[in-house]
Parts: sequence; structure tokens; C-alpha cells
Amino acid sequence: MYGIISSSEYIYDIRHAVQDNSIWFEESGEFSSDTFLIHCHSAAKANVQTLIIDMTCVDDASFIRGIQQFRLLRDSRIVIIAPGRVPGDSTITTLLGLQVLDIVAPLVDVDNEDVDRPSIAPLIKAQLALKPSYGNAVRWDVKTDEAANLKELQSLKKNFSKEKEKGKERVSTNGPDQNLLDHIHSDPTIIEYISNMDLPPPPKSVVKEVVVYKDRMVGTPVIAVGGVDRRTGSTWTAMQTARFLAGRGFKTVCFELNDALCSPNVFRFMDFQESKHTPGGFHIDGVDLFSNDRLISVDRIISEYEYAVLDLGQIIKNNKLNEGIDLFVRANIQIVTAGSSDWDFDRLTAAISLFQSRDISKKLNILINLASEQRFNEINKLFTKQEKEDYKLSFYQAPYMPNDTTIDLRTEELLTMIMAEFLSVEKQKRSWHFWKRRS
Repeated sequence: MYGIISSSEYIYDIRHAVQDNSIWFEESGEFSSDTFLIHCHSAAKANVQTLIIDMTCVDDASFIRGIQQFRLLRDSRIVIIAPGRVPGDSTITTLLGLQVLDIVAPLVDVDNEDVDRPSIAPLIKAQLALKPSYGNAVRWDVKTDEAANLKELQSLKKNFSKEKEKGKERVSTNGPDQNLLDHIHSDPTIIEYISNMDLPPPPKSVVKEVVVYKDRMVGTPVIAVGGVDRRTGSTWTAMQTARFLAGRGFKTVCFELNDALCSPNVFRFMDFQESKHTPGGFHIDGVDLFSNDRLISVDRIISEYEYAVLDLGQIIKNNKLNEGIDLFVRANIQIVTAGSSDWDFDRLTAAISLFQSRDISKKLNILINLASEQRFNEINKLFTKQEKEDYKLSFYQAPYMPNDTTIDLRTEELLTMIMAEFLSVEKQKRSWHFWKRRS
């Protein structure tokens, strides 16, 4: 139920707060960056419901990276122990963006270090008793406070301008009207805020969710591939996608993150060369490969590449979504592989129902493998236009290509269509020029 990563200073308090028999994962000490990342990865694999982490066990930069790695695999509750931290702390402000909403920040008496400090177990218990919500952490969100204060000042300025234009109040020739000055003088917090605030320039345009910089997206786009059953072509599709990107000159990585109980590891049989850009993996046909039979830091490795492809294998078993579904949902592009038989179609509809029950509203690119033109059209027509819009479904017929090392013209067209939004601007232009050439 609970996972703990803590320094030796606070480990006993945390144990007392959660009770030893509820702890599924525990590591204590002062850690290096790599060791801390390994612990965060292991905690995610342990499937803990609540992770309690002490910020004093590692440096701040590594702490943030560890939380990012955990979040990539799990959406579990995270409680951080932050001794001596106060609102305005840049690290905690960053963590709020990673949905860390539980902060326990005991005071640190630096003047009496020799005196035994009180136990923080009651503080942890009190925090765990609360329902996780943004309201519990709002005082730490300094950016929100600044926005609110800025809005109040802008409102005052707007009201002053209106009064000045209407001439309803006496206005001094040397400054604002007296009523406005009285209002400001009556609230010293406004004066204090004005004197300390470095106002940013007004935004020139609305910030978009996807940022493009130098013809390339900032951050690493992730393509997740998962099958509704075994042997539906998940690994084939993932490798074809990775080769497609690498063939266009992009630094590409492909991860095998399938459930070993559902399907065997395949990448370990491709141990021909050492991975070129990040150690610890394999390399084939321009793509770095990492297999889940090794201890790997997915989040850290992804950041070293321009594109990442995740082979999640069978993502549904016994009418339940496998744990890899968290990675599937967080990816930029979701590809679902399915067969063309009647029983394959049953599993596909069951998968779509499971996605809806989990409120998974991402666009699903459904790739039907080993289907004739007639059979694909039959499957495609079984969903109405309205159902496709409501469930965000797009159906594609996968080309028949037994050799996964070969990418033919049809496969290129298919992958260009699926990934057009997330290909770089320059590459998109080339792809669409190619489309025009064939029309």
C-alpha cells in the first residue's frame, strides 16, 4: 500500500505514521542521483498506492527527475517530506506541476541543532487523513498568488481609468484620484507586493499546448503501441515505427515494456550492437533498443532522444487493462493493434469499452493487421461515424509485410498519416510533397 524513500533522519517517523505492516517498498539513506532514480523506478514497479519521499535524501534536481520517472509509470498519490521549506520554494513549485499535492514541511530549528527534534509522525498522519486535492497545496503555488495579485492591480488601474474618463470623482493633475490612493494606502499588502514584484510583460499570444522550437517539438514525442491480444502485431508495429523515424534522420529509441506474463521479451534476441546514444541497450537499423528484462530508467533515457516508441505488448488480459496502460495514456500518440477475425473484433470492442470505463479519452489509432480489403471495410463500417467521433477512433489497414526490417511505400504513407501532427515541420513538408507527387 505504501512506498517509502527517505533519509535515515526521518525513516522511523514515516514508519510510525503508516505502520510497518502497510509498507510494500522501502529504501532509506542518502542517495546518489542514479541510485535515487532506480529507487523511484522500483517503487513504481511495486505498484504502491501512496509514495512518501523525503526531500533530504537526494539533491533537488535528482528529486524532480525521480518524481518525473515515477509519474511516467504511476498516477499514485505522492507525499513529500520537505523540512524547512516555505512557500516560494522553486523545487516544490515545480513538483506541483507533477501532481504532487501533499507537502509536509516541518520547521527546522537551526539554532538548536543539538536538541532532539519532535517526531513528525503526527504531521504525516494528518496529511494522509486528508483527501488529495489542489486546495491542500494552493499556498505553495506562488505563481497562482502572483497572478491573483497582478489581476487585482490591473483591476484597480482599470477602475481608476474609468473614473477618470467619466469625471465622477475629483482627479489630481499630478496623479490618480484620492479614492484610489486611499484604497491602496488602506491595504499595506498591495504596497509591499508592488515594491517586491517584478512584473512580467503581458503575453503576446495564447500559449499552445504543443510548442515548436527550431522546426522541432520541445520535449520528446512518445508513440505508444499496444495490442488487444497476443500476436496482434504490437512489436512489429513498434519496430516499423521506430525504423520509419530513424530512417528520416531522427535520433530514435524503442522500449520493450510488455508484460512478461502475457508475451515473451523479444529485444534481448537483438543483442547485436551496444546502444549508440545511451548505454545499457542494443542497437539495430539506426534504432536504440531497451528491453524490460533490464533495469532501465525510461524517463531519463527518453529525454536523450528526439522520438521514443513504446512497445507495450498485450495491454488487456482477463478483461482488465495491464499496468502499462499508464504509459499508454501519457504518450503523445496511441496505436492499438488488432487482428481481423471475429474473436479479434470481440477483444477490440472489449478494449474500447475498458478505455471508456477508465475515462481514457485519447485518440485511438486502431491498426487492423492481416486483413483483406473487404474484411477491413466490414470492420470499419461496424462503427458509425458518430461512434468514431464520440470514442475518438481512427481505423487503418496495416500493409502485409512479413519482413519487419523492410518499410514499403504503403507503410510510410500510413505512419506519416498517423504521426503527421508530431513530425517536425520540415519533415511534414517533405511528406506532404511526397503525397502530392503521387496524386
